[in-house]
Amino acid sequence: GLLIPRVKDMKATSRKQINAACVFNNKDFELAYENHTYSRFKFYLIPLIIVGLILVAFFCLLDDDLFTTNSFITVLAVWAVFIALLVVFFLTLGRFKNFRSYYLIINATELLFIGFYFVKLIVCGNKNFLVMCLEVSLIITIYSMIPNRWLNSLLSSFLLIIAFSVYCAIKPDLLLDRNTNIFGFASIIVFFAINSLNAYHKGYLKRSRYYDTIMLKRLINVDTLTGAYTRAKFNEDINKLIHKARQTGRIFSLIIFDIDDFKRINDTYGHLTGDRVLTTIVTIVTSNKRNADILTRWGGEEFILLLPSTRLNEANRIAERLKTLISEYDFGLDNIVTCSFGVTEFRKNDTRTTLFRRADKLLYDAKAQGKNIVISDVDDFQVIL
Repeated sequence: GLLIPRVKDMKATSRKQINAACVFNNKDFELAYENHTYSRFKFYLIPLIIVGLILVAFFCLLDDDLFTTNSFITVLAVWAVFIALLVVFFLTLGRFKNFRSYYLIINATELLFIGFYFVKLIVCGNKNFLVMCLEVSLIITIYSMIPNRWLNSLLSSFLLIIAFSVYCAIKPDLLLDRNTNIFGFASIIVFFAINSLNAYHKGYLKRSRYYDTIMLKRLINVDTLTGAYTRAKFNEDINKLIHKARQTGRIFSLIIFDIDDFKRINDTYGHLTGDRVLTTIVTIVTSNKRNADILTRWGGEEFILLLPSTRLNEANRIAERLKTLISEYDFGLDNIVTCSFGVTEFRKNDTRTTLFRRADKLLYDAKAQGKNIVISDVDDFQVIL
């Protein structure tokens, strides 16, 4: 599934989230986008990039100058360097598992190829100025097609143009008449501008769609008031835990808890204060739960905490600790805010419904026995071995 980064402003549009450099202002969002993109396309990114570089190589290397002005050994040496570059690129890229490492390899490869291209020009000697302009334009186009950050592609193409201009300056005999020279350089600039704008547009649209998808998923899976997960996310997560428990025997536990006398809080202090109590309790639980634990707002003032790979005794200790933390917290009200807890463990042949009903019955017993109590399922039962 998609990683859902935290966003302070849920109503912010994608236009506000993406800056002029065509990256997300939120670093977590950008990293999530990069890794999501890489995980989807990594299987054919490597072959696609290598094919693109080979096409550039054939266009740049298979020319008459290279074969007529140099020995066969020189030709083989030039090809060997390029093939070695591709092999190193292929082997190195396969070792990385995130997009940041991919960027590093792509940028290094593009810069190395620029250097390789000009070494090839020096080895071949003088050639037609317009042909070189066409080659540079093709390389710029290839660079804009390779998945990369927009600024990185822009920088690589810009350095290529600068290097080409310097090469022409030190080789004035390459240049033709004034109009032809202007046409050649203007063509490169036009290719550079069109491809840069196209790359920016594609990068912006992809990030915008990703942002909209994340926001939609967040609206479905995250409670807008408290930031806890919703029932939809709970159903998805508990089904996965039940499946894993049946397949591997990895038992999990469930804690259901409810704010005691919450209606009295709303009636006495107002719904805004009630909302503040809800969000504060979620903050307390979130700050003191484990990373793997999943907090869900089941409805109103009722919450569920899923505890993967956790037996009943440990779940009971966690519930007792949360009960103490909540009851000792100063909510700024005249009365102490407390919660009642029901704790149970997955049993063999349990379903989502039977597990929830058992936990809900334990919560009801805690309410009946005076509230601010943890009642756990201590009956003997057969568990998955």
